[in-house]
Amino acid sequence: MLPLALAVSFSRVYNGVHYPGDVLVGAIVGAGYAVRGDCFANRLAMDRQKMVPALASRIAVLAESKTGNSKLDVSQPGPGFRTADSEF
Repeated sequence: MLPLALAVSFSRVYNGVHYPGDVLVGAIVGAGYAVRGDCFANRLAMDRQKMVPALASRIAVLAESKTGNSKLDVSQPGPGFRTADSEF
């Protein structure tokens, strides 16, 4: 992606469509957005990793209180539960 961005920015200046400063500021702003988006995606992934085990344990506690079965397996979804790889 970087070679394409460099080629486009060079062509913009070469053809006289933009000043070099415009292209440089655009590249800096774009890089800033990319870094911020990457930080946001990493934080979201870490939050999900923390949330899934806690949610599974809460489901097990709720199911145990309703069924009285302390050996309830929550690792496999029940019938009618769709996952990302299930067929429609």
